[in-house]
Amino acid sequence: MADNRADLVTKYRNYYDNNISVIHQGFLSRFKDTDVVTALPLQQFVSQNHIQPALDKRCSFIPVDGVTISVEDKEGKPLEDLDKWLRDWLEGPNFEDDIDFFGYMLEVVENNEKDGEVANKMILVDAVPQVRRMDDINLKIATNPENVYETTGYSTTWTQEQVDLEGNASDVEVTETIDGTEYIMTTGDNVVRQSHSFGFIPVVLIKRKSQKDSPYGVSGIADLMEPQDNVNREATNIARANKYGPWGLYALKDPNAALPDGPITLDPGSLVPAPIEKVSGDGASDELFQERNEEVDHLYEAAGLSRDSANDVASASNGSGKAQIVLNSNGKRYVKKQLPRYKKMIKLICEYAMKMASKWPTGDNIVIVVTFPSLDQEDRAVVISEATLMFNMGFEVEGFKALGKTEDEAKTIIRLQRDEQVSNPDPIGPLDDNGQPIKSEGDDEDGQR
Repeated sequence: MADNRADLVTKYRNYYDNNISVIHQGFLSRFKDTDVVTALPLQQFVSQNHIQPALDKRCSFIPVDGVTISVEDKEGKPLEDLDKWLRDWLEGPNFEDDIDFFGYMLEVVENNEKDGEVANKMILVDAVPQVRRMDDINLKIATNPENVYETTGYSTTWTQEQVDLEGNASDVEVTETIDGTEYIMTTGDNVVRQSHSFGFIPVVLIKRKSQKDSPYGVSGIADLMEPQDNVNREATNIARANKYGPWGLYALKDPNAALPDGPITLDPGSLVPAPIEKVSGDGASDELFQERNEEVDHLYEAAGLSRDSANDVASASNGSGKAQIVLNSNGKRYVKKQLPRYKKMIKLICEYAMKMASKWPTGDNIVIVVTFPSLDQEDRAVVISEATLMFNMGFEVEGFKALGKTEDEAKTIIRLQRDEQVSNPDPIGPLDDNGQPIKSEGDDEDGQR
């Protein structure tokens, strides 16, 4: 299972990175013509990589940049000292490549989409928790033989160069294993063990999509390989048509007619003094380009995205006319299903970090609160328009909820506004582009008359 999975992950990454030779072999496995002795050579194969931009765009719709994380008790009261420690830790260089949590999350989302899961290893360096990714190519997840969903440990293997005392260099296999009691580093024949007493396995796993009876996730590339092969087929057909058919071929309209007597000249209009017609040439037809575009559209649809044509965008927004890619309804549902997975991962990383740093209080009266911004807030103008419409229709609570407030927060704001209302009959009033009440003449700095 693990060896076959390593091959699959490698293939997925090659498709993402547009490794032409690997994609060519995958293409031939689907489209090789058994009636042709010589298969399509690599030199005549064309690959137009749409997997990478499609997945990158889908990742951009997961709003990790705007996530907020806080520490509270179970009654919802902020625990300020713990909250400050956690915020400082998240903003510090405690993650892969010495970056902060928010930069690291962008990498987690990308790798989760590509490989199907990410194993976040947690270690202590000078008593400070650090988070690193375990390489997924040779990741092995150990589980209880009687329950595949109960994880007992993780290991990953890689090769690194080792220099002996005489200066001779050689490649050596390194395996790192982490379980509920120790870290084990095996380098060649050398084994180093380091015990821990955290009370948990210091690895936080996130899966893009679960699969039955397996601890591993499912790569987002798996769904896009066949559409990508189809795009490449059409791109190759276009290239072949342009190479072998750029010049027009003509034939007699009446194939039974005899050529006229006399020489055939090359002067324009006098090539053949008989009715002729064009039968092929001038390169790829419009139909081939249309088929290619349809296959590209299908690939983006499979990724939960829609491509708006340049003309549609230009007419709708009077903008530059550049094509744009947006989440379709399936894509929005997909992202909404992913957010609870990321929320769970973030909560566990924060909890483990606090426990490893001895910051987790005794007892269970502590909650890590993770909040993602609304998916609709990417286009602020749309949010303001929706909120204003709700206010104008009298749905004040819904208006504030459109601006990102909870229902309780909305009711509190409305109650306070009505309590303070003196002469302004409209407790809300018109909103500016930031969702704030527009001040008019006579208002003070707080917008009150």
